[in-house]
Amino acid sequence: MKKCAVEGCEKEARSRRYCQTHYMRLHRHGTVEAGRPDWYGTKASHPLYVTYKAAKQEGKLCDAWLADFWDFVGDVSPIPEGNFRLRRKNKDLPYSKENVEWKPIEVSKAPDESELEYRRRREAVTGKKRGTYTHAKGLKANHGLTAEQYDAMHKAQGGVCEICGKPETKSRANGSLFRLSVDHCHKTRQSGKSNGIRGLLCSACNIGLGKFDDDAELLRKAAAYLEKYRE
Repeated sequence: MKKCAVEGCEKEARSRRYCQTHYMRLHRHGTVEAGRPDWYGTKASHPLYVTYKAAKQEGKLCDAWLADFWDFVGDVSPIPEGNFRLRRKNKDLPYSKENVEWKPIEVSKAPDESELEYRRRREAVTGKKRGTYTHAKGLKANHGLTAEQYDAMHKAQGGVCEICGKPETKSRANGSLFRLSVDHCHKTRQSGKSNGIRGLLCSACNIGLGKFDDDAELLRKAAAYLEKYRE
C-alpha cells in the first residue's frame, strides 16, 4: 500500500500521491494543511452561540465582541446555574461587558396570586413583557379593545371565566397559561350596532358556546337533556 505523501499521514494514497482527505484539501483550498481553527465545530454547539448570533444579526454587539465570539464568551462567563438569560442593562446601547447582566426568566406563581398579578410580577422580574405586544395588537385588531380595557374586564370578573367562574387552565407547550378569551356576538358585530363584546371566557366555555353556535334555545335543550339523565 502506498502511503499518503503528507508526512505523518498513514492513510492510503488515492490521487496525486495523496489520501482522499489531503487531496480534497489541496483541491478545494490549494494546500494540504488543515484550514479550520482549533475551535471549529464547537462554536455552533456552545450554549451562548444562539444569543450571540441573534445579537450579531440585529447589529447589537459592541465592536470587540463582533470581532471574536470567544471574547464574548469569556466576558459573560460563567453562565449562572438555573434558567437565566443575558440581558442588556440599557437597551439603547449594544451588548458589551459593561452593559449586560444575567436575569432569571422563570418566576413561579404563588398559590394565592391571580393570573394578572403573576404576569405583572414576572414582567417586573424578567424585564420583558411576555407576549404583551402581540396580545395588545390582537385585542385592537380583532375586538377594538385596548389592553387597559381588557385588564379592567379581567379585574371586574375576578380573573375568572364569566360562565364557569374558574380561571383559565389551558396552557402552552412551555407551561404558560393562555389568557381568558374575549367572547363576542358575531351577529351583533356584523350588523354594525356594536362590537358585540360580552365578556371573558375560559377556553372550554368559549369553545362550548361556539360548538352550540351561540344558540340559547339549543343550550337550554342540552341542559334539559343532562337533567333528564342525571342520576
